[in-house]
Amino acid sequence: MGIWIVGPKCFEVSKAKASKNEIVGSYHSLAALKKNGDKNQTPETPNVLNLYLLKNVLKDMQFKGISSIQNETKYKAALLYQTFDQITELKTVIPYPLNRSKTVCVSEVHGGNKGLIEYLKSKQLIIGSGYGDFKDQHIRIANFPAHSKESIEMLMDEIGKYFEGK
Repeated sequence: MGIWIVGPKCFEVSKAKASKNEIVGSYHSLAALKKNGDKNQTPETPNVLNLYLLKNVLKDMQFKGISSIQNETKYKAALLYQTFDQITELKTVIPYPLNRSKTVCVSEVHGGNKGLIEYLKSKQLIIGSGYGDFKDQHIRIANFPAHSKESIEMLMDEIGKYFEGK
């Protein structure tokens, strides 16, 4: 499920591309979505539970405030990257701090990620592996507003314990 806020220029670009037979989508193209939107309709029956949950998540975020959410995200990202820098078996994939994502933190695991991922799974902590050629060498850790500072701190503690035992 997603929500788009689309301006008139976006529709113009999509229409121009479609006139040149360029791909602009399939069933859910901007033109098809606009046609439904102009009639105040959805392209299909919406998932009411997801809409209810989205409303409540947005209400929680509004109550917490954007500054607080941004500061927490920065703190948790700093903690993740600090841990990557302190553990010799880990290496941050993006070397320049300004270029690093604050919401998905990626590290290379020297010797492969399988043992770390399995250890964390045994502690009911789930992290992602890398993509493509890096599936077995990288770890990806989500750092979203839904993840508390405490949960990230606990995860970093467990990663530290794993590598202390090696």
